[in-house]
Amino acid sequence: MGGLGILTMASLLALAVNRRLGVRGKLIAQEGMNTGRLGEVGSLLRIVVTTTVVIELILALVMAPRFIILGESPGQALWHAVFYAVSAFNNAGFTPHSDGLVPYDEDLWILVPLMVGVFVGSLGFPVIMVLLQSRLRVRRWNLHTKLTLLVTTILLVGGSILWAPSNGSTRKPSAK
Repeated sequence: MGGLGILTMASLLALAVNRRLGVRGKLIAQEGMNTGRLGEVGSLLRIVVTTTVVIELILALVMAPRFIILGESPGQALWHAVFYAVSAFNNAGFTPHSDGLVPYDEDLWILVPLMVGVFVGSLGFPVIMVLLQSRLRVRRWNLHTKLTLLVTTILLVGGSILWAPSNGSTRKPSAK
C-alpha cells in the first residue's frame, strides 16, 4: 500500500464499495494527492493506478526473460520479475532471495530495469504527470518538477562521483 499511498488506497476502496467517491472521500484524496480541484480526483486516481501498473508491467516484462535464461521456471521467473518491479518502483528494497541481489551484482539485464524503476518511482506522481502532460517540454514544467529533477540529478551525479573512487579502491586484484 505504501507505493500507491494510504490515501490513494482508501479512495480506491471507497470507489469500489460505493461505486462513486463522495465529497469526504474526494477531500481526503485531494489532500493526499495535492490536486487542485475536487472534480479531478477520480480521474487522477485512475491515472495514478494505470501509470503504476504500466510502469511495473514494463519493468517486469524486461526482467522476466532474464530470469528464465538464468534457469528459473517461467512461473517463478514471472513472479520474481513482478516482485522486483513493484519493489523497485516503490523504492521498497525487498527481495524474495535470501542473498538479495548478490547473484545479479554484475547482471545489467536485471540491474538497469531496477535502477530505472527506483529512479522513476522516486520522482513521484506529480512530477511524472507534468512530464507526461508537457511531453518533456521544459518550458511547461512547473517549479516543483524542475526542482525535483535538478536535485535528483545532482544527487545521482554527486553520489556516483563520491562512490566511484571508494568502490574501485576496495576491490582486491584477482589471483591468476
